[in-house]
Amino acid sequence: MIKPGESQELRVVKMVTFGVYLADEEDTQKAGEIENRTDGRKANRKADREDNHIGTVLLPKRDRLISTMVQPKVTLYHTGLLTVKQVTRIGAFLDWGLPKDLLLPFYEQTRKVGEGEEVLVSLYLDKSNRLAATMNVYPYLRKHSPYQVGDVVKGRIYQTSDNFGVFVAVDDMFSA
Repeated sequence: MIKPGESQELRVVKMVTFGVYLADEEDTQKAGEIENRTDGRKANRKADREDNHIGTVLLPKRDRLISTMVQPKVTLYHTGLLTVKQVTRIGAFLDWGLPKDLLLPFYEQTRKVGEGEEVLVSLYLDKSNRLAATMNVYPYLRKHSPYQVGDVVKGRIYQTSDNFGVFVAVDDMFSA
């Protein structure tokens, strides 16, 4: 099954001048709906129909799936530390390693953020089925870590609460 926002292996089904069309083994009926634009650059090698492509599937405007071989800094339902590039009237835009920045809507911010600031976020699908970021990372942090009692770890405060205290993420991925 093709999963937006996740890195996965896809099969080349058609080659065109701007890239290739991809499908996964289970979704051959959707062949041609996923397009790899090679991020505006020409592919560095010729693909044939037997080639596999490991990339991240994205949902751009008009609900058309595209894929990129550039690995984003965060994938669906995982956490990552991203830099705020711009704050606008609809929210903040984050650098996630791809040409188009990732939206962090105001209603998904746990506090006001500023340009140049690094924030711990998770990637999710919003109600319109678009990829977006949230600072409400608690549900996306792993609960079981490899650490033992007495280990020294580094943590990041990602939220504070007057009722509960400070919420910390160890290694930006484990709940503490």
